[in-house]
Order: sequence, then structure tokens, then C-alpha cells
Amino acid sequence: MSDEIIASSGAKDSTGGESKDKKQPDASGEGSYPKDFVDKLKREKENLAKGKTALEQELEALKKEKQSREEADLQAQNKFKELYEAQKARAESIEKELSSTRETIVEGKKNTAIRTELVKLGFDETHIESAFKLLDKKMVAYDQSTGTVVGADEAAKAFHQNYGSLGFFKKQTPGANHQAPGGQPGKIDLSKISTSEKLRMLAQMKK
Repeated sequence: MSDEIIASSGAKDSTGGESKDKKQPDASGEGSYPKDFVDKLKREKENLAKGKTALEQELEALKKEKQSREEADLQAQNKFKELYEAQKARAESIEKELSSTRETIVEGKKNTAIRTELVKLGFDETHIESAFKLLDKKMVAYDQSTGTVVGADEAAKAFHQNYGSLGFFKKQTPGANHQAPGGQPGKIDLSKISTSEKLRMLAQMKK
């Protein structure tokens, strides 16, 4: 019986020895696969890592290129906007100057027409500046289609009627009746009276 025990122990030792000698796979599992296969997987992994890095770098380069292009486009748009605003301001300035010039020309034509009509009524041109301050030009207009002034004659007649007695005219209009102080008929000689005095007299007449 002891022999059986010893034999049994020997068998266990023999089994135990075989289990110790047998190579166990490591935690990475490399021991379970052929070395060349494992190396191939490592190389593929490295290649994938390199490919990923290259793609990331390429993507970053594309992002920078896009950003640079957008910045360039924005700068171009800003320059175009600045140029547009400058051209617009210049055009508005020119139009304003032209409009002012046209108004000056029209005003000059109106004044010339009025002055001509006043002279026809015997107006003394030395008082033209004072006359234009008093004269109502609302009835005078410029016809753009014909290039003529209308209403100048009416404005001159109205001025003569309102201010004819203040010495603005060299002679009386036929049919006019001026009275001297005291209610006696006659012509008032205002040729030696200053313009300021004439205006003062006019103000008194209106009261």
C-alpha cells in the first residue's frame, strides 16, 4: 500500500513538473500567436498611428489655410467697402456742389430778370441791394423746361406799388399820384435820403 502511495505521489510530481515546464501566455497575449504575426500587428498599429498624425496635421493645415483665405476675403471686402464709401461720399459732394451751383445760377437769372423789369419802371440801380431785401421773390420762378424766368414783371410791379414813394425810382409811372406832406399833390424828393432812412419811413408807413 505504501508502494501505491509512493507511486501516486510520483505521478503527481511528474504531472506537477510538466505543468511548471509548460510556457504560459503572458498578459499581452503575444505568447498565444506567432511572433511574426505579432510583429506585423505592431507595425500596422504604428503605421495607423503615423497615418492618424499625418491626417491631423493635414487637417490643421487645411484649417489654417481656410482661416487665412477668410481673413483675406474679409480684408478685400473691407477695402471694397471703404472704396465704395469713399466713392459714394465723393459723388454726394460733387452732387451737392452741382446743386449749389445750379441754385446760384437760377437765383442769378431770377435777379437779372427782376432787375430788368425794375429798370423798365424807372428803378435807380444804385439801390438794387436794398430793393432785393424788400422785394418779394415768391412769385418769381424758373422754368427748367424752357430755361426762362416767369413772374419777374409781376414782382417788379408789386415792388413799385409798395415802395415807389421811397425814392427807389427815378421817375413816376404814368398814372401814379404821389402827395406831398399836408395832403397837397406833388412829388416827394427822396433822392438825398439814405437807404436806412427810407426803410425807417417804410416801417412807419406800415404801422
